[in-house]
Amino acid sequence: MKNLILQLFLLASSIPAFSQAPPNDPYFKFINYKFCEKQWVVRNSHKRADYYQFGFMYVDKAKGFVFQQSGVFFVDKDGRYVVNKRSLKQKHTRDEIDVLQRKWAAAFPYEWTFSPIPPERFNDLKIKQAVPDWVKKYYN
Repeated sequence: MKNLILQLFLLASSIPAFSQAPPNDPYFKFINYKFCEKQWVVRNSHKRADYYQFGFMYVDKAKGFVFQQSGVFFVDKDGRYVVNKRSLKQKHTRDEIDVLQRKWAAAFPYEWTFSPIPPERFNDLKIKQAVPDWVKKYYN
């Protein structure tokens, strides 16, 4: 029994050594998605450090937290947000974050963090409204 407890303790203490380190991003402070409701946000992605997805985070009563992607951008050497104009015209995904997070949290722990976009950056990203009209139906 002592052997089993010792083995379990060693296994549990070794797991953090193999987990991913949190991404260090110079432009954004990523936080848990649950603190980003009704905001324009940047999605954290460990896949490509030079491009960022942005969109609107809202709550659908049936589906939970949803991220509606609006486009893709990068940050230039002067710190300006440069939107990919083609990405604004494409049909984008609507990710049900609560569902995806429950299914994939262990494999992708930092996919579920977002950074709110400051209002002074809305023009750079061609964002016209702080809260889009289409979101209002989810909050009636």
